[in-house]
Amino acid sequence: LILNGLETIPETLERLLTGSLEAGANILIIPPEGLNPDGYNRFLETTAGFSLEPALASENRIANIRFDHPLFRDVFESEISNFEYPQVQSYHRVKGNPPGILEFQDGAPFLLGSGNLYLFTASIAPSNSNLTRSPLIVPALYALGLKDQLRDALYYTIGQPSEVSLERTQGPDGVYQLETDGYSFIPEQQQLGRKTVLRFGEEPQRSGTYRIS
Repeated sequence: LILNGLETIPETLERLLTGSLEAGANILIIPPEGLNPDGYNRFLETTAGFSLEPALASENRIANIRFDHPLFRDVFESEISNFEYPQVQSYHRVKGNPPGILEFQDGAPFLLGSGNLYLFTASIAPSNSNLTRSPLIVPALYALGLKDQLRDALYYTIGQPSEVSLERTQGPDGVYQLETDGYSFIPEQQQLGRKTVLRFGEEPQRSGTYRIS
């Protein structure tokens, strides 16, 4: 979900967004120019534990990519040192300590993430930033799109905690069972929106290829 240029996040929308986050959706928030942060902060504080300060009318250049962040870990083949970084004319500082993904030259976050919630701390409208004309916008939004895909591993190691997401749900009394030749078990499972998450730990105790029924 992308919220682009909303002046405020009303209470009814807050409830919808909170439910979407709990169901595993990714949400990206892009503020407008001249934002009054009070219109966002209740939602941000409740869901992510940080808030925005009033905008600073000060030019700042994006100067750092956190290549080790899960969002960018598999996007770039190598770390880039001679990148032509974009800039903004105004931006918001952040109260709290959310991990930065893209950062300004003074270390303040430009794109930050907390769980499945992502936020630009400045408007990316052409009147405020040249980000949309920069190559950096492509891997940033592409990585967010990839993160929203189900990409379960091809195999798992017995005895190590792991989970698998299914794009389907059972009824209130239905459960999923895993089975292979002469062996079956019912894993811990939780329905999240339109998905069911299967969690494994002590089970399974036997290696093999399992069917889900």
